[in-house]
Amino acid sequence: MAELITPSVHVHASYQAAVEEYHDEGGYPDFDDLDIGTAGAFAHYVDQLRRVPVRRAGLPGLPAMTLMWWVEGCDYLGRISLWHKLSGDLVKSGHIGYDVRPSAT
Repeated sequence: MAELITPSVHVHASYQAAVEEYHDEGGYPDFDDLDIGTAGAFAHYVDQLRRVPVRRAGLPGLPAMTLMWWVEGCDYLGRISLWHKLSGDLVKSGHIGYDVRPSAT
């Protein structure tokens, strides 16, 4: 059964495959230069996502957000971002963002 979870290391292999799918599709700059090739690097990435909900920390005008991953067992299917308030560019783009892994559509 698919569920929403906080980012977790248990989907490492599937997440790596999803990033490759996103790159093949193009247009996903969130995953450019992402260092997740080793278990340690992925664990560090997951830890950052869990501790600092805004990956682009340091960019002006970005409020806090809640990030959840959509998974089924060990399979990463996508993600959802819920921005806690609208400010900056979010006023134009909205406060809910999501990605679905191409092979999960």
